[in-house]
Amino acid sequence: MIPAAHSATHVATRREQVGQATSPGVADADAKATLSVASKPRSSRWQVAIGAVALVLIVVGGLVWRQTPPAPAAPAAVAQPATNAVPAGIVELPPPRHTEAGIQLETLRPSSLQLTRRVPGRVAHNLNRVVEIRATAKCVVQSNSANVGDSVRKGQPLLVLSSSDVGLARDAVLHDEAELRLAQQAFDWSRQTGVNVQELVASFHKRPSMTEVVELFADKPLGAHREQIIAAYSRLQLAEAGAEQLQAAETAGAVSQRLASERRSEREVAAAAFRSVTEQSKFAVKQQQDRDRAALDQAARRVAISRERLTALVGPYADSQPVSDSPSIEYSKLTIRAPWNATVDARPVVASSNVAAADPLITLVDLDTVWINAELFEHDYAAVDLSKIRELTALVPAVSDQPQTATVRFTSTGVANQTQAIALVAELPNESRRYRPGMFAWIELPAETKTNVLAVPAGAIVRQDGETYVFVADSESRFRRVDVELGVETPDHVEIRRGLSAGDRVVTAGTFTLKSELLLAAESGDE
Repeated sequence: MIPAAHSATHVATRREQVGQATSPGVADADAKATLSVASKPRSSRWQVAIGAVALVLIVVGGLVWRQTPPAPAAPAAVAQPATNAVPAGIVELPPPRHTEAGIQLETLRPSSLQLTRRVPGRVAHNLNRVVEIRATAKCVVQSNSANVGDSVRKGQPLLVLSSSDVGLARDAVLHDEAELRLAQQAFDWSRQTGVNVQELVASFHKRPSMTEVVELFADKPLGAHREQIIAAYSRLQLAEAGAEQLQAAETAGAVSQRLASERRSEREVAAAAFRSVTEQSKFAVKQQQDRDRAALDQAARRVAISRERLTALVGPYADSQPVSDSPSIEYSKLTIRAPWNATVDARPVVASSNVAAADPLITLVDLDTVWINAELFEHDYAAVDLSKIRELTALVPAVSDQPQTATVRFTSTGVANQTQAIALVAELPNESRRYRPGMFAWIELPAETKTNVLAVPAGAIVRQDGETYVFVADSESRFRRVDVELGVETPDHVEIRRGLSAGDRVVTAGTFTLKSELLLAAESGDE
């Protein structure tokens, strides 16, 4: 720039030079123009004067521009990098801020990567802990003490029913038990009678007198065999005594031989009759004993059958009160009790409802555990070995983003025709009651294992605008962004195919702070 004083002096000098250089012809022309202007009216003179001044200024300005050397142009400003500027993609973070940012580092080394298969599923009731109590016979609901959603304890009364079928079943038990007692008495009698008959027959080998026989078996039951056997034995003794007397008389010649022979014949007939009676009695008592044993067994079976029928009518969830003929017993009454600690899931009946056999009464569920029902399609099934899977990882997004360990309960033996999938059921603890049947779930099934791969924790990966990168620590306070190409991903780790090398110190936690610092640095550079 040229100073203002110097410019004004230079213009005045140039004006003097221009005046001196003007020729006489030009001066005469100027004088004539002046006279001419003076002779014109006043307004015309002003216009001519203004035009002349403008012309002079233009001429003077052109001469000044041509004679004045141009001012040297100011050199263009060249951006000089600041000596402390941070290169692009680098974040400076002093060590004192590492704890605040949660920075964690991990040295990258080749390792094995357990691949998984993610399969969708649904939370469902644990069917091993669901009970739907149904009416076992036609009945009437007398009262109910549990509503839907109530938590009930084991043994707590739920419903009181009245069933005539149950009353008749209890009466049948009483009747059959009475028949069993009678059959037992008959068997005991026949068994004792058989023993006494055997003893009586054996005693005759000693040839006791009738008086001894009567005295010995006076208090022992013999039934009808007492009369038959003792009478036959008495006739035998009489025949033997008569034969002995005639034998002596026959020797002395006092009686005829014919009479003696008749007496001997009578003795033999009496002996044969006695043997027949004893044999028949022993057979009869044995047969009666077997018959009574059979009757006793049948009576016992009838009692068992009637009790089983009563148990079936009462069901496993009602009071099994003892059956007796006490007048205080309500034979038709049934009290349904909770089999375990549970929650009432449904109760379709109310007091005074008439319920038919097999109609639902109440449904109880135990929510301490739930099932996750999943389906494995053919491509998933081929990638996993279900025979070796005992536990898996389950995630219910509606509840938490933290996976939980579930136990595999069973898998189907075949492929369903409609879905062409294999059913898998896993059991998940649910003591907090957070998981509800019907919720969507993911399950992670372990698949093949890749070895000698470079993998970083999933938290080390930064995803931004379609790009993926990590931060590598170059020093204690400098971190460098490194773009990476990802491979297979698991819930915990991600394979790095390109961008990193073994030995790199990768930031596994605190990447959000580094990313924020990187973005702020980029915005400052743009400004």
